[in-house]
Amino acid sequence: MLEESYITTKNSDIYLRKELELLELEKKRVELRLAIKNKSTLSES
Repeated sequence: MLEESYITTKNSDIYLRKELELLELEKKRVELRLAIKNKSTLSES
């Protein structure tokens, strides 16, 4: 029983860590997209 609980907790931790990683990557992607958009807008002006 304790081992099952440990495995469940470990899997939850791994899942949450991966979710956080994905959120961080998504945030960077949006920031890069905005930077490119701003750069091209400045170039056109």
